Amino acid sequence: MENVNYIPNSKQNFEGDLALEGLTSFRVTEDLVFKKLSDLKTCKTPGPDELHPKILHELRSEISKPLMELYNNVIRNWSCATRLERSNSITAV
Repeated sequence: MENVNYIPNSKQNFEGDLALEGLTSFRVTEDLVFKKLSDLKTCKTPGPDELHPKILHELRSEISKPLMELYNNVIRNWSCATRLERSNSITAV
């Protein structure tokens, strides 16, 4: 049996009570997106989106705000995936 006493506590990235509100009050900030893009390992190979981490890292100042808006829209509306499924073509960020 695994000892669960050593599992670290997770950092709360949302405001409010998750049990009562779900993720309705969760907000991604531009600073958070910028930090995550800054922390990318640029020597790694591209993922399934075929975007090289170095490109994302170097464009972080330009794409942080649009990505923040996209993430918050998905969280708020859960509508992005539906629109992408209906779309005939998907343009890279």
